[in-house]
Amino acid sequence: APRVGDARRRSATTMTASTSAVRPARPSDVAAIESFVERPAARRLYGAFDVGRLVERATVAVVAEEGGAVVAFLAVTARAPMPDTSGADGHHDASARLAWAKRTALELCSPGGTRFECGSTLWLAACATAPALQVSARAVLRRMLRECFARAPLAPRALFFAGPNAVEQTPIGSLIEKRATNTDGMTTDKSSDEKKTKFALYSCARKDVAPAPIARDARLEDYDDLFSLAAHAAAASGRGGPRAFSFGFSFEKEDGSHENENDTSTADSTLRAMSSLIAEARSASETRRVLVAVDDDAADDGASCSKIVALMAVTTEGVLEDARAWSLTHDTAAYDDFAKPEEVDPRDDEGDAEEEREETKEELRGSVPSEADRDASEEATTSSKPFEQPEPSNDTKRTRTNDAFRVVAFASLPGYDVSTAVPLLDAAFARFEEVDFCVAAVPAEAREVPFTTHEMVRVPFRPGMGAFADQVLYARHREADAPGFEIRPGAREDAAEVASLLLGTPRADAQVETFEAAAAAGYSRDEQKSVPEENASASKNASLRAFVATCDGQVVGYLVLDLAAHAFARLARRRFRLDEVVDEPDESAFALLVAYELNPVFAHRRRRVGFMLEALRLAGKACALYAHSLEEAPDENLHSDAFPEEEPRRLPDVAARDFRMARSRRLELTDPENENRDDANHALFVFTSRVAYSPRRVVDAKVLVVGGDDVALAAAETLAAHESLLFESVSLAAPAGGVYPGGFPVSSAYCSCVSSSSGSTTGHASLAKLALGLDRVAYHEADLESVVFDEASGARHARFADGGEQRFDALLLCLASRDETRRAVLGDGCDDDPDVRDTPVERLDDFVQQVSGMPREERNELVETCECVLVYGATLDALGASRTLARLGFEPGSVLRVVPEAMDITHEDEDVEGVETETRPSSERGESGVSERLASFAEWAASSTKGLGLDALSLPGQPPALRGLALAGCEACVLRSGAPGVRAYFSDTRTGAVTAVEATALLGCDERDVDQRLFAALDSFGLVTDGGVVVDGALRTNDARVFAAGDVAKFSRSVFGASKSASKPLSSTGTGGEGDQVATKPSKEKKRRKPFARAMRLRDARECGDALARARGR
Repeated sequence: APRVGDARRRSATTMTASTSAVRPARPSDVAAIESFVERPAARRLYGAFDVGRLVERATVAVVAEEGGAVVAFLAVTARAPMPDTSGADGHHDASARLAWAKRTALELCSPGGTRFECGSTLWLAACATAPALQVSARAVLRRMLRECFARAPLAPRALFFAGPNAVEQTPIGSLIEKRATNTDGMTTDKSSDEKKTKFALYSCARKDVAPAPIARDARLEDYDDLFSLAAHAAAASGRGGPRAFSFGFSFEKEDGSHENENDTSTADSTLRAMSSLIAEARSASETRRVLVAVDDDAADDGASCSKIVALMAVTTEGVLEDARAWSLTHDTAAYDDFAKPEEVDPRDDEGDAEEEREETKEELRGSVPSEADRDASEEATTSSKPFEQPEPSNDTKRTRTNDAFRVVAFASLPGYDVSTAVPLLDAAFARFEEVDFCVAAVPAEAREVPFTTHEMVRVPFRPGMGAFADQVLYARHREADAPGFEIRPGAREDAAEVASLLLGTPRADAQVETFEAAAAAGYSRDEQKSVPEENASASKNASLRAFVATCDGQVVGYLVLDLAAHAFARLARRRFRLDEVVDEPDESAFALLVAYELNPVFAHRRRRVGFMLEALRLAGKACALYAHSLEEAPDENLHSDAFPEEEPRRLPDVAARDFRMARSRRLELTDPENENRDDANHALFVFTSRVAYSPRRVVDAKVLVVGGDDVALAAAETLAAHESLLFESVSLAAPAGGVYPGGFPVSSAYCSCVSSSSGSTTGHASLAKLALGLDRVAYHEADLESVVFDEASGARHARFADGGEQRFDALLLCLASRDETRRAVLGDGCDDDPDVRDTPVERLDDFVQQVSGMPREERNELVETCECVLVYGATLDALGASRTLARLGFEPGSVLRVVPEAMDITHEDEDVEGVETETRPSSERGESGVSERLASFAEWAASSTKGLGLDALSLPGQPPALRGLALAGCEACVLRSGAPGVRAYFSDTRTGAVTAVEATALLGCDERDVDQRLFAALDSFGLVTDGGVVVDGALRTNDARVFAAGDVAKFSRSVFGASKSASKPLSSTGTGGEGDQVATKPSKEKKRRKPFARAMRLRDARECGDALARARGR
């Protein structure tokens, strides 16, 4: 039943709150905020009121929206902002006020000389409300303050504001309390005896605006109060897809079907499941507990509303057995496999062994064995002695016991999924005092459980096991929020503790040396004179700075920043779309992250991000960049005892989850004159305060992108660099031959000419691999062979031609149409066979791209040694090949065009001067007498124009084209000059005579198409195909988990208006709704839409990833 307090609260304050939404501020909000900021008044209160700078650099900046319009802005910082400097004394007076405010705040936060914890305070930097919000501004600002406390790192306890007492007349003034007055700033007005305060210190405690819910044990009488929580959990699971569930609760009916989210029986079944958990916990309170969080929040009018906002069920049963299974897929060594040794008294062990020996003697006295039996018995006793009759030992025996409890169910109301986590986890640890860890195993395809991603640490997968794990594991230590967490500049004396922290990690010695150099570089010049000689290199690393995180004086983490990153930032702007991530024009505000490590006990998000932000603040920087180069697999041939195998450099957790990846300008770097191909061989990650207080929602579903062209790369990169979703498992499966941005495969014959210094084939290829979660298993090179569905497990798998198999939750097909000349001539396995791999048979576009990327010296050498280039095809590309190659430096006389057909280029009754008319029956030439090919039409037009002729389509010195010769085969050969080449065999289409031509390279210009074998595999899986994989307006196929984009995709005709149900998913029969006949022959009225059949080619490639991200985000 509804509560009276609920009704009073809705009528008093939540009318506006229900229509307003609080979210993090974005750079796009700056113009809207400045439209209602009163600049003079704001400057007097808050000093420099630079909205754009605050949005980017504030610790937290939030806005309130009503009806889609921004109506309020609030920004807080970790550092006290400079007051207004426009007074009579200017900057000197403002500096004195600032010093007084910081000193007074420190005294208030640490009375009696107690320790002042890092990050325990925030400072109000700016606040502004639109005029239309004045009536209910207090309620909205209260919600905004609560949001600031929730998003700020390191759990601050108080908010301070230092400014004039005029703030008391503003809406924010009613939420803060005056704590101290600056007596030096008091003046007396001669016309009045009243003293006016010019400057004061105000504060607001977190518990006043964002009180933490109270955790307690659940009771059976909570049944009625749990209904709203159960209804929300059921509704959330109903939006989860075919396997709808909330964490720890499943909602399947008895017949196996799934209930509708609006079905009240789902909420009832969830409520019964909660009650069952509570009853089981009461009967086994030693191993099971069910906790609830109760929010007793008070409204502005004094009315209170007590309600249950979250439920958590935990248990210690079976955790040790589950930990053994988790250790197969997850690296749980840092958590001691969630088990601890138990000390056993050695005297008890000796007593037990003595009793066993006495029992054995009694048994032996009962029978007298024969000689043979005695020998056999002695042999058996000797062999089994270590196991059955252990010898007594003075050493203490150690057995493994459970050291963790597991979260088996969790549900919360909207807005309480993070704020209730710490009280519930602390209460659970208090109930299970004997264990040190909390574990939560979340299904990989489940929605994000925010309390796990914010308050727990994600346990990493074992190398190569991420694709096989069904669960994502999170852990939290009992001391994760231990007091005394401090961040300070690193010192040389910390090197020993840093070495202990890095013990057992790859390249630990090199990392310790880097820390020592950075720590020494942070000293003054006088202090650097005392640096030992072995650290003399520190002077060469003057721009490095080291910072450490300590807890109770012990080093638990460190990071190293390179402060001289302005040149790198300038280069990054040219290579990456940096402005999409950070709105920071000042390149001196950038720092480069060199190293980062934090003890897993403290590595949950609040402290992980807080460490990074505080280090940037101490360094005087606003933005951190991290460049991660290609992770190459170790060379097995070099592995030996002398050269032990090392793990590849892994991406730090803070960069993978708290930084944002910047999209590259790959498609913009197409200048053929640029010899260096200004592209990056690394991925770029960016971190600012705005990125920190706007965390992305985690998606653990396994996403597989199949393809290797620009569409596939753009889709994978869009998923990896998404601004609101963090895809943890994105894999790219490129066809045999690798990725081919711009159309050329990296395994082609000329790829060695464009190798980068990093060892990757091209900068594009390395970037493609880096954009996928930076895991070696995330990239695979093999042709897709089939897609299968396992009805027993409900899993979908993609199988590849090399025997590999990968499970997926979402499949994005981005296979492009390619010229099949190379495969048609050399065979399907040409890229796998080393004997034919280097045969110079290429597409014209591939050849041009590769030669364009060569250094000028190598390109000139290739042009000078070129004897002949065969251009085979009857397309416009083939017709213009001579000019294309001439721009690269090839002589026109070395380009020979071969036309596979004896084309008719004249009218039936017209003779053209200089052109021999082919005598063919008119029925063979077609009704119009002119070839339908554009190239043939261009030749006919040139030959028909007076004064032109066919010579106008060729360059001076170019030999005439060989017509009517079809390519029959080719093989590698050695040319007369000794250079490698190709011998091509052509068959005359009229006489059948075979002609052999040797050339430096054979370039194909045939029409492109998608491999038909692929269409057969997709058709067998049940996807609707009609010259392409049929998709709707959201790029979905008839399978809800399979998407298609690029040349392989074809829009359903409902997208072009044939049906109003275009937004509906396609059915298994290929229809998108009533009136949509996808698989049938188009009517005459619809034939004019034929040019748009492959409209996906013209669509922005980024939309592929955006559409998939929206689908998985739902």
